[in-house]
Amino acid sequence: MLPDGMYSSSDGSVLHAQTHMASSAYGVSLTDRSGKLLTYSGSIRIRRGEESSLRVELEGLIAAYSLIPAHIQPTHAVDNETAVKIHKDLVKYGMHDDKTLLKKAYRGAIRRLHQAIITRGIPLRVTHTHSHLEKQTTDDTDLDKRRKTLAHADAAADRGHGKTPLHSASGLENFTITHQGWATEKDVSL
Repeated sequence: MLPDGMYSSSDGSVLHAQTHMASSAYGVSLTDRSGKLLTYSGSIRIRRGEESSLRVELEGLIAAYSLIPAHIQPTHAVDNETAVKIHKDLVKYGMHDDKTLLKKAYRGAIRRLHQAIITRGIPLRVTHTHSHLEKQTTDDTDLDKRRKTLAHADAAADRGHGKTPLHSASGLENFTITHQGWATEKDVSL
């Protein structure tokens, strides 16, 4: 595993919620010790009522797990506290209680995140970091790097709105709930 000093982040973005133009996108950024920046962005296919910052934050974490090799162990900044808690619970407890999972919104994304954690083998060190504060000065070097990396992920998420949305059906549920051919992430009234 490469030593500390690298920073990564994932962020989500929702535009035009509750309209026919709704868009959900995510971005991932990774900054190495020399300052070299890599970014990635994507967009997910959503239906009206499923637009959620939490959902795309989870999709961003899933993408980070796919993109960052296990031998690289960066400090990973996320600005959504619920996503940080879900990640922490998955790392600590796994998914031993499907009844609890079925009561949560975005159960498919949570299952995919759990599978991504297992596949990578080593969980990312995810830490909550408030977004949009990268221009504020601080003596805390770690916080400054997390804020700046998060700002790059935020910008990547904004670019993700221009990408073709991916259908993110998990295939991990025994009985996937679908509507008009799309897997649903939560109960919605259409």
